[in-house]
Amino acid sequence: MIRSPPSRADLQPRIDALIAGGLKAGMKSRRVTIPCCYDDPEFAPDLKEVAERTKKTPEQVIATHLASPFKVYVLGFMPGLAYVAGLEPSLYLPRRSQPRVRVPRSSVGIA
Repeated sequence: MIRSPPSRADLQPRIDALIAGGLKAGMKSRRVTIPCCYDDPEFAPDLKEVAERTKKTPEQVIATHLASPFKVYVLGFMPGLAYVAGLEPSLYLPRRSQPRVRVPRSSVGIA
């Protein structure tokens, strides 16, 4: 006899309980420093635009970005693609109206 998979209604209470109880991390946390280069428009193509849109100077954008307390919450579908939270809210911007077709390797993006 073939069993059908559980429905969302069956699973939702269990999912809610897991979220409410939190999940214990299997590893100790560690601090990692990721170097970023802001000096050259080739390496920081959006710095000027981010500064204008947030009404900050480029130097303030850099300082705010570097001071943001980032945490990795999940690793993505590609090696090295980490989903992080902790960006200082003053740097929040809506997504670009025209997404980039290609993002260079080793890019640090904020969204």
